[in-house]
Amino acid sequence: MQRRLETGNLHRKSIRYNNLSFNKTTLIDISIFLQGGTFTISNMGMFDISHFTAIINPPQSCILAVSTTQPTLVPASEEERGFKTVNVMKVTLSSDHRTVDGAVAARWMAAFKGYLENPLTFML
Repeated sequence: MQRRLETGNLHRKSIRYNNLSFNKTTLIDISIFLQGGTFTISNMGMFDISHFTAIINPPQSCILAVSTTQPTLVPASEEERGFKTVNVMKVTLSSDHRTVDGAVAARWMAAFKGYLENPLTFML
């Protein structure tokens, strides 16, 4: 599909892209497919997966990919050895930018990170 888009002039590419994203002959409003979208969490950490990116399934708006925790050495000046071992978990958020702005998703991830690093804030 992508090869066909790369051939031809810019106008032809635009027409082909528009036909791929919205078929005007069927007269289907794309907003129908975005209704009822929700948030999904995909946890592969229980299978000891260190990192992955989940794919959004329509009509979802976002999917959070949660990986396993891994012990990692980090610098720590307060420690006698100069480093300490902490558990690090990688989390990836995939969002549909038609329904969720990237800046909003980034703010959500920052808040999520803050809650994981300080779990007592969940109760407040």
